[in-house]
Amino acid sequence: MKLLYKFVLCLFVAGCLFSACNESDDQIKQGLKIDQNEFTFGAEGGTGVLNVTSDTKWVARVNQPWLKVVPANGIGNVDCQILVDTTLSNDIRNAQVSFVTPQDAGQSLKVYQTGYGKMISLSESDVEVASMGEYGKRYFEIKVTSNVDYDIEIPAETEDWIQLDDEPELSFEKGAKPQTSVVRFNWEMNTDPSNRISTIAFVPKDPEVVLEKDAILNVNQLAAPLIEDNRAGDSLAVLIIREKLKATVSWDLTEKMDFWDGITLWEKTDEGVEDQMVGRVRGLDLSMMSVKEGLPMELSKLTYLETLDLYGNANRHILPDKLEMGTALAQLEHLKYLRVSAYGLTTINPSTELTRPKETLKSLNLHGNNFTSLPYSISSYNFPNLIDLDLGGMRRYDTKKDLRDDAWQTNYGMRIDASSLTNILKWDNLHYLNLAYGYIYGELPSMKGWSAKYYTADQIAANDTLNSMSAENKQRLMTEIPCVLPNLEEFRISLNFLTGEIPDWLLYHPRFLRFYPEVLIINQEDGYDRNGNVPRFTNVPDNFDYFYDFYPAYTVNN
Repeated sequence: MKLLYKFVLCLFVAGCLFSACNESDDQIKQGLKIDQNEFTFGAEGGTGVLNVTSDTKWVARVNQPWLKVVPANGIGNVDCQILVDTTLSNDIRNAQVSFVTPQDAGQSLKVYQTGYGKMISLSESDVEVASMGEYGKRYFEIKVTSNVDYDIEIPAETEDWIQLDDEPELSFEKGAKPQTSVVRFNWEMNTDPSNRISTIAFVPKDPEVVLEKDAILNVNQLAAPLIEDNRAGDSLAVLIIREKLKATVSWDLTEKMDFWDGITLWEKTDEGVEDQMVGRVRGLDLSMMSVKEGLPMELSKLTYLETLDLYGNANRHILPDKLEMGTALAQLEHLKYLRVSAYGLTTINPSTELTRPKETLKSLNLHGNNFTSLPYSISSYNFPNLIDLDLGGMRRYDTKKDLRDDAWQTNYGMRIDASSLTNILKWDNLHYLNLAYGYIYGELPSMKGWSAKYYTADQIAANDTLNSMSAENKQRLMTEIPCVLPNLEEFRISLNFLTGEIPDWLLYHPRFLRFYPEVLIINQEDGYDRNGNVPRFTNVPDNFDYFYDFYPAYTVNN
């Protein structure tokens, strides 16, 4: 009996000892505890909170430099901050934090960070712009955040009214961290009474890159006011034209258009007027402007415009090297007298700018613009009914007196060789021609040679002055002295850089003395031409007795 009792007692003691061992093992395993075993962060990084519980001292060991634990050691119950830097990669990366105690390796935390996806993000996806706006303020800007280089694609059909100001410069050599840049778009005014829409795409330069989301910008431009083909439409058009040109004229809008300064209307008593023309704008005269672009498109709405006179642009000298007239006048069927003077134009192109008026135009005054060459389009072929042509004053700056400089800035003015004037000198219909105060150099064409044209016997017989000549001089007119600009009544070519001889066609032109040659022809600029010659004619007559001898019946009224 005693032996059985001792055996049971031994089993009990052994069980107690075994239980005590298990409890000791649990206490060791539970000596350090963390409340999470894994964190995941986005590409922008951030902070997470991890609770660490331990009855002994512990230390956090990190295996990656982009990860920090604060605090990195402690005892008891501690909230640790897990700090993750921003990544520069598109790929996922990971790190491990080991929490160790003096007794064992403790526990570990896994940290994952996702990379940036391929993205182009726009600050806004829809933009609305007005139909009109002040020059220099017609633009909008958006912020573009991306981690890939990209192109900006503007549809071809909308490039005429919306343009990219400048390409953004991006570099991703150091990683794929998103970069933000400001992109500016310029827009042109809308003259149509309907909205215009453009869809602009931002696409990766690398065609193999696939974006997480397409980057599309929708641009909506509001419709222009409806300008009807009637008197009310004319008044709205001239108001918009004045605003765009920033002309100084002011109109009392409570009064009828009949009393507005610079506006002429068709009246019933005007020659050739038709019923639908009465009360419509016949002439528009605006001066003292401040504009930096071509002519307003609203001019095309003035259906019965006959005379257009625009002059005096304060910005003429600072305008770009290329400023065309635009297409505003292309459809005006009644335009006869056109003056766009001291505006800043550099050229005209009749094929697009004066398509219809070229047949009706009688007077073209482009004095004081910024032409650097003589447009080939200004010819008798394109303007068959033109009688007055003014291409004088083609100097952007008037300080240039030496044309030898090879570094000549083309925007100084119209520096051309006089030999290029041949086509204009063949323009028989011209009554007035002004080429004064430019940078024309060299010798005036003699107009002799295989294409020379001479006076005919009929021309001589029909003119009292010519018919009074001797038979010898009549023969000279028909065989030696070219017939150039026979209908010319006024000719100006002074203050250029001409050299050589005054050609016979000019010295013996039947109206030479009426041209005031001492002032408007012979008087040339001080300085040097392209070859270093001092501008002057070498055969200036001492007096004009030769002319009276040649034309015995000449009087100043002829």
